[in-house]
Amino acid sequence: MWANAWVLPHEYLGRLLGQRNSASITGQQKVEDYQSLTLHAASLIDNGRLHMIFLHLPVPHPPGSYNRRTRQLCACGDYLDNLSLADETLGQLRKEIDVSPWASETTIIISSDHSWRVPYWKQNPGWTSQEERVSRGQFDPRPVFLIHFANQSTGANIDASLNEIREHDIVSAMLSGEIRSPHGLEQFLHLAMH
Repeated sequence: MWANAWVLPHEYLGRLLGQRNSASITGQQKVEDYQSLTLHAASLIDNGRLHMIFLHLPVPHPPGSYNRRTRQLCACGDYLDNLSLADETLGQLRKEIDVSPWASETTIIISSDHSWRVPYWKQNPGWTSQEERVSRGQFDPRPVFLIHFANQSTGANIDASLNEIREHDIVSAMLSGEIRSPHGLEQFLHLAMH
């Protein structure tokens, strides 16, 4: 916890002292971490004794670790490449889940603790003109929060502003059986927001 809390102050202090990327890992370190984490994630999915798995994958965080054109891990790329890697990773994990015996009982929650921190990351030397064009240089305050319930076959889009701390309440209600479907989630959110 303290190491994570120190990252931003350490980075800003480094910038004040004229040092760039003082707290960043290298692209190669990120590739190695990613490979290790995805192998571990697959082994957790294959373990039928586990009833809840929490995976935190360091994608699409910079530095670049993927080339979306070649679909190869590398010490290269940018946030947009890493975002493509996040999508690829989700697809790989879904395949692992879908071939498991408990696929029909599995609910998947995809969440981000923040959205693309454009003003922060655009100061890094690896910031690309493509990232600038796509982001328009603006912070997007909409982190993702997606839920796919067990046996869900149709989509439901709940387009409501939700304080991110409420994710805890949603997950807790899901674990207690209070929320079991997209409709149950809509009802829960309706009550929580009024």
